[in-house]
Amino acid sequence: PAGQAAAADDEVAWEALRGALDGWMDRLRSELRLAPSSFAEESAEWAAGGLRGSLDGFASPAVEWGVRYANEAAESGGGGGGAALGSAGAKSVGVNLWLTSRLPV
Repeated sequence: PAGQAAAADDEVAWEALRGALDGWMDRLRSELRLAPSSFAEESAEWAAGGLRGSLDGFASPAVEWGVRYANEAAESGGGGGGAALGSAGAKSVGVNLWLTSRLPV
């Protein structure tokens, strides 16, 4: 029961963080005029061992390339694999943007 409550709290926190990033992505799309790019298409969904993830590619006049990523470790029963592999449901989400040398003003 205590473990289930902690897992539920973790999921609530995860959804709040993911929602916050989605809000920032909406703002970045608007302000930097980000458009979908095909450069990350072949890795849009990936898996390696106990990890899986997704990539969305973007570009614009202000951004040479950009990616929004989400990664997740598969549920595991333990076994000292470190934070990503040994934690049940470890997750990360983020964005990387490589800006052009001259931003349009």
